[in-house]
Amino acid sequence: MNIYLIAMPESQLEHRDYDYYDSAVVVAPDEATARTWHPASVSMEAPIRFHDDHWWAPYRDGSGDYVYESRGWVWNIDDIEVHKLGVADPALEEGVIVASFHAG
Repeated sequence: MNIYLIAMPESQLEHRDYDYYDSAVVVAPDEATARTWHPASVSMEAPIRFHDDHWWAPYRDGSGDYVYESRGWVWNIDDIEVHKLGVADPALEEGVIVASFHAG
């Protein structure tokens, strides 16, 4: 597992004014997987992941997933900037470690 910084591209930051994530640090096996993690996974305490052209979050009762309407992050995961920071400690699990959120 590796540690990655995922970030919203500068071109999209120009059009944001409040309530958005600009970056997060994630543990993932590779760059492609790092892109699939949503920074809100930290505050929601749930794994919000990208697949089938949407962000998905689990229902709290574990009965399935719902489309997570995220206006505060990137919709096209190909736009996410990814930078490898290093190798993760083996004790760390895959997921978001910390996220940067800009509130209202």
